[in-house]
Amino acid sequence: MKKSYYNFLFQPKDGKNIVYNSRTGAMAELDEAHMEQLRDWTEQEIMEKNPAFAEALLQNGFAVADGVSEQDMIQYDSFHARFGSRSLGLTITPTQDCNFRCQYCYEKDVIKPAYMNEETQEALIAYVKENLVPEGIMTVCWYGGEPLMALPVISSLTQKMLAVCEEKHVEYKADIVTNGYLLTQETVQELLRCKIRQIQVTLDGSRETHNQRRPLAGGHPTYDVIWNNLLALKAYEKEILVDLRVNVDKSNYQALTDVSEEIRRNGMEHFVRVYPGKVVSDGGCYQQDVCFENREFALLEESFFKDNRKHLPARYPKPRHNVCGADAEGSMVIDAEGFMYKCWMDVGNRTLSVGNIKSGTWGNEALLYQYMLYEPVKDEACSQCKYLPVCLGGCPHERLHGKKGCTTLKETVQDYMEYLPEVMEQNCS
Repeated sequence: MKKSYYNFLFQPKDGKNIVYNSRTGAMAELDEAHMEQLRDWTEQEIMEKNPAFAEALLQNGFAVADGVSEQDMIQYDSFHARFGSRSLGLTITPTQDCNFRCQYCYEKDVIKPAYMNEETQEALIAYVKENLVPEGIMTVCWYGGEPLMALPVISSLTQKMLAVCEEKHVEYKADIVTNGYLLTQETVQELLRCKIRQIQVTLDGSRETHNQRRPLAGGHPTYDVIWNNLLALKAYEKEILVDLRVNVDKSNYQALTDVSEEIRRNGMEHFVRVYPGKVVSDGGCYQQDVCFENREFALLEESFFKDNRKHLPARYPKPRHNVCGADAEGSMVIDAEGFMYKCWMDVGNRTLSVGNIKSGTWGNEALLYQYMLYEPVKDEACSQCKYLPVCLGGCPHERLHGKKGCTTLKETVQDYMEYLPEVMEQNCS
């Protein structure tokens, strides 16, 4: 038996002894005697004097058997998650059109009035039938452009996909990413009929700030319409969860507090979750000098969640087995014309497409393999990092574009562990 490389030992301000393991996600509070045994680590003494403690360490991953490589364990779990899942996850853009012209939009060069036609819809249903695993899970994220500009396509495709799922005894889940401008009462009712229970909307601060950053295509303001639509969602608070994203950079960081306070004032915090989104200058779509560096954003993010304690359990650093849909075999992004991508940051850029559902052809295999076969345990820096299990090398898209997408946990874990006992109490209550 040997001590895990991925153990973190903390003593928060309240004096408790906390041990956390990033490979298993296990966390425990130890008395001083057991903490000292773990810190000093004399295997024979632990095994002989406290076999129950030794067994608990092994079961929770704070210790592993001799001869076992933890990096092999991480790699095995990663391969299983990437290639062994019974889940089909599709991000579908029913249109590449958009009614907004956001300052920082990374899709601004690929926006066009393209809507998914019947031929493409039928090809998509055929793809679902071919790739859906009986008694598995299917998840759909409706994306854009602005997906609500193609609500009839969403409705039509949903009914067909639900029929296939029912035939194969597959659980179906769906969410949508929308700017919220077209989120009327009638639209919400239709989304519910389409089994959509989670909606992401973006609000970038006060009326003035938001309207400057996220105007309509013709330059007109959007804040009041979106806010009134959000208020109207109170009628569906038991049926829908809203993720309210606030895209922040150095010019509007106060927006996070402004939006959060507005949600609280209106009694919506029980079904609306406010969180910060990091604006990036992907492909030169925005001013790089205005964007936060990773460390700056991490500190802002941690400060926000520290002030909003109800969100603390969701911040718990859980181990990953794959990063996102980009490195999962059963996940694909499909645009309005049937082109397939591994990452939604690539959508609309045909040079980054890996195939087309209408022609049934695959291409750009080099890019596909770069997304799917990366092994962070073989990366010199990642292999030595104790955060590897919760990061796995970070965002695949950033990695492929020469950026190191390390987890922001590196910058904030010490502060997080200071109020960890409160998280433990919330999780156990």
